[in-house]
Amino acid sequence: MTTCRDTGITDPSLLPTVLYRLATTQQKQGRNRDALVPYAEAVELSTAVSGADHPNTLLFRNDYARALAGLGDDEAAVKQLRVVLATRERVLGADHPETSITRVDLGRSLRRLDQPEEAERQLRQGRDDYTAAKGIDHPGRWIGTVHLAGALIDLKRYDDAEKELTATEAFYLGHSGPGSTETRWVRARLSSLHLRAGRRADADRLLALALDAAPGPVDPRTRGRILTDRGESWLALGELGEAEKVLKESFGILEKELGAANGDAQYAMRLLAGLCDRQGRPQEAAAWRARLL
Repeated sequence: MTTCRDTGITDPSLLPTVLYRLATTQQKQGRNRDALVPYAEAVELSTAVSGADHPNTLLFRNDYARALAGLGDDEAAVKQLRVVLATRERVLGADHPETSITRVDLGRSLRRLDQPEEAERQLRQGRDDYTAAKGIDHPGRWIGTVHLAGALIDLKRYDDAEKELTATEAFYLGHSGPGSTETRWVRARLSSLHLRAGRRADADRLLALALDAAPGPVDPRTRGRILTDRGESWLALGELGEAEKVLKESFGILEKELGAANGDAQYAMRLLAGLCDRQGRPQEAAAWRARLL
């Protein structure tokens, strides 16, 4: 456990915040695994100093859960997020914006744990409560909508997902233009929706729009994430050859530009490991997993 002596701090009440800032700095540097220790210590010390219900304690725990989820440990993330959600519901109210943010984070992790029904409920309530508090034009509403649409796609409710994503696309086109990361990501999600629904031509058209360089260059992280989403859809359809080709391309981009420790690169590797398992290639699966942090 980090102490005041280790950091040179004389006021013990400041130590949790210092540790939290260290964790966020390490995350920005791509040192995601390293950040887990100061996050966990910040939560423990803030609980001891300020109490489990203190806003800082809840913030630290929520971001600790996000860090866990970013490294693929969604089971641990869900445990932390359920604590934060229950506390924020009790202290702030079920429809408070901070409660809604935690609810959306929980829904995202539940999606990755293949629990789409609860994920859809949490994401919808989080999105709707946040909208009621902040207004329909707040960007946070539309971020929640993209995640909600993902759960609807998992549930094969393609028409419902398309309505949500089409509205989101219109918002981002007006708000930030066709070359923005947000517009590109929504179009990539629409592409994946059409691919899963068996509409290949529409899927290819939307993927081309998502990666179109005409409105401006596509940053490598966005390109890598879009291709990962495409590969994940091929996996869902059982098209393992197509999935492997796209996922290897996405991982190559993310590794080159951001490093193998980046959370998006790590996620692509987890998908590739699972793909190799499904193809009966255990040695290759093990090689991918050996690179996970």
